[in-house]
Amino acid sequence: MVSRKAVTVYNYVSLGIMAVLLVVMWQQMVPAQWYWHLFAVALVLFLSRIALRLILERQGRLGREVGNRGDEQRRRGGGQ
Repeated sequence: MVSRKAVTVYNYVSLGIMAVLLVVMWQQMVPAQWYWHLFAVALVLFLSRIALRLILERQGRLGREVGNRGDEQRRRGGGQ
């Protein structure tokens, strides 16, 4: 289970890291040979943010489906 707070913290941290990488490259503080490596790091951070959001959404959707089934059973008079 992935908590919403953990995903939010990861999102802000990854955005901060990507901003630092952007500034470092913009100010030319690293050699040009490192650009592709830094791009790969930023890409992995970005794709993992998307994956975590999808996982969190799926957990929420599954939780709502389970909750709805429980409500339906209670309405029928079963499952106290």
